[in-house]
Amino acid sequence: MMTRLKKEVVLFLPPMALSLFISIDHQLDPDGHERRQIIASIMWSSTYVAACVYFLRTAGSLGMRAKREYTIKATAAFAVAYTMGLVWIYALSPKYAAAASTDGDRLRMAVIYQAVLLPPIGLVNKLVRSLKEGPPTCNSLHITMPAMVYILFPRMLQSEAVKFSSKLVHSVFMSLFDLITDISAPYWVLLYVWAERLVKARSKKRTPTGHHLTNIARATTEEEAISGPPIGKENDAMDAVERQESQRNDSHLLRRQSSIMSTALSLSGAQPGCGPTGGLQSALTLLELSPRYLRGLADQTHIWSNCELTALLFTNLSVLTVQACAGAPWKQLVEEGIGLVLLVAIEQLFELCVLCILMRWNNLPMLSSRSEKGVLRRIMLILFLVAGTCISGWLPFFLMSLVRAVGRTVAQPGVSYLS
Repeated sequence: MMTRLKKEVVLFLPPMALSLFISIDHQLDPDGHERRQIIASIMWSSTYVAACVYFLRTAGSLGMRAKREYTIKATAAFAVAYTMGLVWIYALSPKYAAAASTDGDRLRMAVIYQAVLLPPIGLVNKLVRSLKEGPPTCNSLHITMPAMVYILFPRMLQSEAVKFSSKLVHSVFMSLFDLITDISAPYWVLLYVWAERLVKARSKKRTPTGHHLTNIARATTEEEAISGPPIGKENDAMDAVERQESQRNDSHLLRRQSSIMSTALSLSGAQPGCGPTGGLQSALTLLELSPRYLRGLADQTHIWSNCELTALLFTNLSVLTVQACAGAPWKQLVEEGIGLVLLVAIEQLFELCVLCILMRWNNLPMLSSRSEKGVLRRIMLILFLVAGTCISGWLPFFLMSLVRAVGRTVAQPGVSYLS
């Protein structure tokens, strides 16, 4: 993966340079809107093209059979994440930048942001899990950029809070929201696959098609051409063939209905208070989900946890660093450092609850692939690249967030952070 990134880094250098230029130009010349819009259009187009070319070359170098499918899905996941970032920059942030005057306003902004972008994130999760070719430890990393785009802005708002109680409420809300979405992810997969199988089963509940009847007529004609029509047995032969075809369709329909009923029973058995031992896992097995799909589900859960922890540490440590450079009193820095440790502990406690529920309650294989060779280094590299990309694109807003956070805390040295 490192070698491939080194070879293809030329594809992403122009869009990253243009993004950095726009961010710097916004600080130096706030009135150059038309120039920045033209450059931004070129940057967007070059970014989408670079991603498509990169994934196409990746599919070719790995010798994949379904190169087009892999390229379309991987590019779509990247495009959705990149579009989410553009929506935040040009639609959400200008409207709410001036309105974030209190901690309650910032929490409200975070809720709106997560609610608006939740459907695209669900689509990206589905696309990444449906990748059938390529290294499993690399495919799950496609979710890193969408996850960071989805998480970073609420964490920026949290780091601006003046009181620790507001930060605590904000962190608990975000962790609880992540807990609910992570726990419900397998059930959404189950409902989606079950609905897909149900539609297919109902669509096949029909009489033999014209293709089947054509094959039957062709076989009968060939038999007559060779040996002539059997006297007195022509109708019996046709009845036997039609009866065999009907039995085959009926048995196929019964198998479909049996699978759907078994899934429904397993799903109902996985509800609280019904003894959920292996219920969800059995239901997923009955729906013939491959081990690769289940591994992708587990890897996505771990990657989301890594992204949440990275965003929490990055935003709050950035605020602490800028406050120290601005001359904040050491007592305030110590209090905020202790508060950050507590926030990290709360975040990890919720992640532990997710793993306990998925592993002990639902009996799902949630093994991490970090112990495999090169996986941990690859995850750290991708997190670093994605965080750098997001910061370079959001540099004006990130600097504005730091200035507001430092201005509210350093300018009021007599106010205790823990009050």
